[in-house]
Amino acid sequence: MSKGSVNSTLLNTLRFKRRIALKVYSITFINRSFLKHLIIPVISVCNYVILRKMGNCFVEMEISSICNSRCIFCPYVDITKTDKKIQTMSSEIYDKVLEKLHQVNYKIISFTPTTGDTLVNQNWDHYIQKSLSLQSIEYVLLYTNGILMNETNIEKLIVLLKTDKKKKIFSLLFSLGGFDEKTYLFMFGVDKFNQVIENIKHLLTRLQQEKLDLLIHLEFRIPFEYQVNVPSIKKGLNPTNYPFLGTRILREFLGIEGLKRYDEVCYRDDLQDKPNACSYLRKTRFAADGGIWADGCVVSELPNESTLKLGTVNDSWMDIEVKRKQIIDAWNIKKEIPMPCQKCTMYRCDAVTLKNDPTNPIWKELY
Repeated sequence: MSKGSVNSTLLNTLRFKRRIALKVYSITFINRSFLKHLIIPVISVCNYVILRKMGNCFVEMEISSICNSRCIFCPYVDITKTDKKIQTMSSEIYDKVLEKLHQVNYKIISFTPTTGDTLVNQNWDHYIQKSLSLQSIEYVLLYTNGILMNETNIEKLIVLLKTDKKKKIFSLLFSLGGFDEKTYLFMFGVDKFNQVIENIKHLLTRLQQEKLDLLIHLEFRIPFEYQVNVPSIKKGLNPTNYPFLGTRILREFLGIEGLKRYDEVCYRDDLQDKPNACSYLRKTRFAADGGIWADGCVVSELPNESTLKLGTVNDSWMDIEVKRKQIIDAWNIKKEIPMPCQKCTMYRCDAVTLKNDPTNPIWKELY
């Protein structure tokens, strides 16, 4: 099996095993005993293979480039000072995106804005509902800072989960800035800590009440010396013991070019050796303004920088992929690394040809 592809038989097997494991894990007796430690690795392995090994079969959907926080590790504030139009994605643009996706075989859509928040777009649930109808899409992920995960949006999510008969909605990830008001304000730049905590508590309670099994991930982005008591955090956030709750602690951050650095924050060392084009360039991001970009991480679009832009939703897939190939070839052959990638520490070496990858039929012709 080539990197970046998963055959349908294996995918179906993993999906079945994951679903059974989630159901078993939700049984009270198992969840509260040592047996849960036998189930968790099964779920983790399925999650890893499904998400990570699908490689380029990944679309990042930015339905809002407007953000309601001011994180110290993100260039959003600097981008708002440029000529770029900050906006939510219109239904017209989204329909064009879906037309594009009908032509290819991407397997996962992650509603993960580069510098915005998904829930700022009031039609976020309608957009996700439309994405579930795409036959090629196997999984949908959501990413938010939780500020707008209020009662109205929680009930929208509940409806989506209940109508998602094929269990395509895979997980919801919250980006958080510590577990106290002072640290949250420092990391995220807004005084919304208590609001976010109450939103998450209410969401977990509603999911438990409805007996749903959506994976919830809490991703804490914190200063290097900040102490976190994960069991205490889970207990405080999850009074009803909703079983599908995971946490991740991030203490290292990207040293983004031009972004202010803080003594309290630990930054990753720059990587000097980047012999081949980064594998993340095979991913595709659809921006709120209709732009199409290679990759979708926070450094892919820096202020006044558009090296990784492939085109717009009005361009043909052929034109889009020709541009992507030019970027990849310039890196591999001429060693011309795109500006956003030069100091990026998320680099993943890629020496794999796309010629036999089934994700996009055009790749066979171009490579």
